Amino acid sequence: MNRLKSRELAFFNLLKSLISPNIKNESIDYVVSIEDLQKKMHIDRQIISQFIKKLQEDGLVDILEETDTRLNMHFEKTHEKLLEFISLDEVESTIKDIKEFIGRNLRFFNFTTSEEYTKKYAEEALERMEKDGEDFDMTDIIEKGVNDVFNKESVMVEINKILFTICENAEEKDLNVLESIIYCSLNLPAVENPFYITLFLTKLCFEIEFLKRG
Repeated sequence: MNRLKSRELAFFNLLKSLISPNIKNESIDYVVSIEDLQKKMHIDRQIISQFIKKLQEDGLVDILEETDTRLNMHFEKTHEKLLEFISLDEVESTIKDIKEFIGRNLRFFNFTTSEEYTKKYAEEALERMEKDGEDFDMTDIIEKGVNDVFNKESVMVEINKILFTICENAEEKDLNVLESIIYCSLNLPAVENPFYITLFLTKLCFEIEFLKRG
């Protein structure tokens, strides 16, 4: 898939997280303020309009009514529409590259600053590590942490902005991984999403190092 398609998917992902983070695989109508979108996305109004029109051309949204200040949009069932938009074989073949993708794009993610909402899981992990050894089963910490962190609207908006930014100058290998990431973000629960799990584990490793040094 080319860069334009990847950026369109990234925009769609960001749009959904901004207007209604709980939209899943369902049909829904939604009215949104154009000014509000512009402020939250930090994207020019004209560019937003161009992306939304392209989404309509590809059947991901339908513009029911448009004024100078508001948009009334219809979202069709995401899962079915994305299967028309993306090859499922492509998605499955690039899932394994997510860890390398994060590694190549570390500069975009906020790993070097400790965050309270991830620090508490690092404290729990470090305590368990000291008690049970480095190979302790941390499945429960991952499940709790992923469900907690990736259900925070502010976190999701920031991540989706990062993905949109990466799309602008990404190499072909990263564009392919981005398509998989966005597909998973739009269709999988947080705790089953390999991108969120890998992102959480990477952040957790940084947080544990902060605690050890402190």
